Amino acid sequence: MLQNYSQETLDVFTNAIKGYRKAFKALMTTEKRPELAAFWSAIKGDEQAAMFLKARVSRDWWLMSRAINHDENALKALQQKDDKFDISFVLACQDRVEGKYWLAQNGCSRFLPICEAVVEAMKKLAWEEIIYKPLG
Repeated sequence: MLQNYSQETLDVFTNAIKGYRKAFKALMTTEKRPELAAFWSAIKGDEQAAMFLKARVSRDWWLMSRAINHDENALKALQQKDDKFDISFVLACQDRVEGKYWLAQNGCSRFLPICEAVVEAMKKLAWEEIIYKPLG
């Protein structure tokens, strides 16, 4: 999972989440990490990306993308795993203190900037949906 990536790759992923198109493109080309690009796209609601994750990457990545968007079944599935990284990462991406705390206390602080970028990006997406929603 995310723990297996270099800090450099995680930094590119963080920048892609922040909206830097060059970083997103780098995930697809130079970094050769399309699963990270698909993960972010699935979080934003891209169903094709979600199916790519489920079929070709990992069910856990698919569950995480769903759980970040408050899918209760996905959250329950992640909570049942022995390894608590995934659920803690999801909770931190939802701006929940228990997820951030677990990551910080278990040597996973390097993932907090990703979580913060997800929180900010999701807020921005929510505002854009409100602002650009057609009237009537």
